[in-house]
Amino acid sequence: MGRSLRVLIAPADDVPGQWVGHCLDLDIVSAGTSPEHALEMATEAVNECVADDVAHGRNPFDRSPAPPDPEREKRFREAMDHIFERHEGLLRRLGDS
Repeated sequence: MGRSLRVLIAPADDVPGQWVGHCLDLDIVSAGTSPEHALEMATEAVNECVADDVAHGRNPFDRSPAPPDPEREKRFREAMDHIFERHEGLLRRLGDS
């Protein structure tokens, strides 16, 4: 049975043109050259860490999640607001289905 994990994708603060993928539930971070690449790299990093934990008899979900970060939460809310504004009509139609 699978488990859903939250991955936050955002532009890197310190490296122009780079994107960061941060698995908040396991506090694993990776980077890529686009949002899609950052998600791909974060997925790979999570898979590697989970495999290593299992191979060494550890429960991957005993890892500590990312600590609360008010700035990260603010950027996430702003990004979600932007997405909803840009795609309001589509989201409304999907909700009506």
